Amino acid sequence: LEKWPTGGPPLSWKITGLGEGFSSLAVANGKIFTQGQRGGQHYVIALDEATGRKLWEVAYGPSYSNRRGNGPRGTPTIDGDRLYAIGANGYIVCLNTQTGKTLWEIDFFKTLGARNISWGLSESPLVDGNRLIVNPGARGASIVALDKMSGKMLWKSQSDEAGYSSAMPVETGGVRQYVVLTGEAAVGLQASTGELLWRYDKVSNRTANIATPIISGNHVFVSTDYGTGCALLELSNSGGKVNAKEVYF
Repeated sequence: LEKWPTGGPPLSWKITGLGEGFSSLAVANGKIFTQGQRGGQHYVIALDEATGRKLWEVAYGPSYSNRRGNGPRGTPTIDGDRLYAIGANGYIVCLNTQTGKTLWEIDFFKTLGARNISWGLSESPLVDGNRLIVNPGARGASIVALDKMSGKMLWKSQSDEAGYSSAMPVETGGVRQYVVLTGEAAVGLQASTGELLWRYDKVSNRTANIATPIISGNHVFVSTDYGTGCALLELSNSGGKVNAKEVYF
């Protein structure tokens, strides 16, 4: 619309009772997917895009409480007929988007020995080819790649505390990598192995690293709050080695 009609746009539908939380909405194939918390449980919820009717909901993992607000934080990621969601409580779940059937589920805190961060895990998982990239923040497994079909561990890397950010893919000079703003630094990991290619901690703060990195060509923009700042990094590949040069901070 170029302008709103008198009295505003007509209401198509509304729904209540989805629970507490900070999850946004993922829309695909006529469905809306989100997360909420109620009755001591996290839920992934699917709605009909046209009517708002609840199609299904699936409980996974225990509830999460925090003085800044309760419930899940991350928005579900949709990949064809599969959905991936991380709860604030350390659980990751893979569901069928049509039926809500649980295909696999992992408790990161139990299986990896990770501990939660101050305001709960908040990312949206990254799907890249057959890999699912997440940042649970465990020692020796800060960032992990899972087989998206089975949940099997493909590789694990680093020991940083988790950030509140989501991983981003980038390819420079034929080298595909994942850029992740952890709780301690911006890092670049080789996509196939998880090997550390570069690390940049100048933009990190001691409170919360939150914003997802922005990728443009071979440039990466990272920023944090609390008086810290932002940086533009230029990625290059020379002699098989990937470099991240600071353009400005």
